[in-house]
Amino acid sequence: MPDAIFFPHNPSCPRRRAGALTLIALLAIVLCWSTTADAQELLLAADFDDKPLNQPIDTGGAALGEPVNVSTVLDAVVRDDVMPGKALALSWNTPASAAAYVRFQWSDDMEIRTGTVSIWLRVTPGMAPAEDWVGGYPVSLREAGSSAKSFGTLYFSRTKTASVSDATGGPATTLPGFTWSPGQSYLIEWVYDMDAGTYNLSIDGQPYINNRPHNVNMDGRGLGALLVGIGSSSHPDSRIDVDDILVTWSGEGIFADGFEPIQ
Repeated sequence: MPDAIFFPHNPSCPRRRAGALTLIALLAIVLCWSTTADAQELLLAADFDDKPLNQPIDTGGAALGEPVNVSTVLDAVVRDDVMPGKALALSWNTPASAAAYVRFQWSDDMEIRTGTVSIWLRVTPGMAPAEDWVGGYPVSLREAGSSAKSFGTLYFSRTKTASVSDATGGPATTLPGFTWSPGQSYLIEWVYDMDAGTYNLSIDGQPYINNRPHNVNMDGRGLGALLVGIGSSSHPDSRIDVDDILVTWSGEGIFADGFEPIQ
């Protein structure tokens, strides 16, 4: 599977930094690489290019490249004013004290317990102009249908740093040397070794977390959802855009079942 900086090299495939790739390029490299390695199963691909501009996203799930649920206090609208091309813009319609999310799940609401899961997405966090801005932008990985299993959360904080937390508990781990700027896009890459119970995290091809245990007691559950949202007590003008979501799996032992998405 992809390492922290580059996709594994196949002589017939281009070797490119992850930070330069669009969803189409990611898909092409994954498909090319899979011809000489374990077959990849595509669990989710969403780039919103086929969605109506300036309209709220539907919730048709992975088969349509859409989320399964949008929090009632969020607007999730397809825009082209921040990222090149269309992206999904998340903002408050009713500012809340609690965090709120858009939830994506894998094809057929699958949950993965074995093998390797790779998740890519591009986000553009914004910042409200007020000096008293608080909160931040969480990007989280959970099980399907609920959020009891904390496989990992990457949190873009109001201090323009980012941190990672998971089922280990305790204080979040600040990413060393990483800072973010409002309006700048970042390509996030997670690689989960479900057999070892560990994960790697890179941003724009730079590795920040390597072989960290997620410490989730899976208890028959597995990795099945990506949540992107706005953190608790965030400013009313907060916004984050997301694009180029790609989730793949390689291995054996998919656990698949249907779950009703939470509200």
